[in-house]
Amino acid sequence: MPVQASRWASDLCSQTGVRDQRVQQPVDDDHYVVIDLDFDTVEEAQKFLTILKTNVWSSPESSPALVGSPRTAVLQNAMGSLTPGL
Repeated sequence: MPVQASRWASDLCSQTGVRDQRVQQPVDDDHYVVIDLDFDTVEEAQKFLTILKTNVWSSPESSPALVGSPRTAVLQNAMGSLTPGL
């Protein structure tokens, strides 16, 4: 990722409540990435997704590496509390 794009993405994440992020890639497909972002609330995640859809993915200039339509989902912890001893 070019330095300018990396800086822009980092700024966007810090301004929109991203707590943690992971970028992963299948071992057999170097043209595919999975980006997993953590937020404090569902609302923050949905707001970030809206920004991606309207300001980033809507323009080839803003997302030159994007091929096809991104697959997205706002997820929640399905395990509930992982308190030891329960």
